[in-house]
Amino acid sequence: MSEEKFVSRNLAIALEILCVVSASGLVGVIANYTSVINEKDSQIWTLTDQTNNLQTWLEGNITLYNSQIESLSSEIISLQNHRNSSLNRRKTQTPFQKQPFNGVG
Repeated sequence: MSEEKFVSRNLAIALEILCVVSASGLVGVIANYTSVINEKDSQIWTLTDQTNNLQTWLEGNITLYNSQIESLSSEIISLQNHRNSSLNRRKTQTPFQKQPFNGVG
């Protein structure tokens, strides 16, 4: 009977050691994954901030380029109107009013 108690006691001690080692390993794994998760969270916040900054920059450029497009479109319309006006004046002049082209502006 004392031999059975000795085996049971040794088995209990071995199981206790195994539980302590397993618990320590589990704590280590949890600490490691917590560190990894915190690092990934930091990367996510950094990338989100960069995305927001780029979005703001792009919106500013879109506004600038739309303004330039409007300005250039107005200039094109003005030049077309000036050209059409000049063509209409030439058409309405009589042959005696037309000046011959001499190559000088």
